[in-house]
Amino acid sequence: MLKYIMWRTAVMIPTLLVISMLVFTIIQLPPGDFFESQIAELRAQGETANMQEIEELRHEYGLDKPVALQYVYWVAGMLHGDFG
Repeated sequence: MLKYIMWRTAVMIPTLLVISMLVFTIIQLPPGDFFESQIAELRAQGETANMQEIEELRHEYGLDKPVALQYVYWVAGMLHGDFG
């Protein structure tokens, strides 16, 4: 019985890792990021966006980091219960 539990746990960890990578990839698939969508929406309404503020927000949310590092932060946030 203990051998079965250890086997199931050993299989579960890589499975969860692959699933999390797939979910993150699907989230990243749309072109651009949230802020680029906001800029386009503001421009469509005839408003302007403060690029300095947007760059600061990109930095704050880690969107200026490489995708691999964004994934690590995303997984760490999920493990800590930070879903926002």
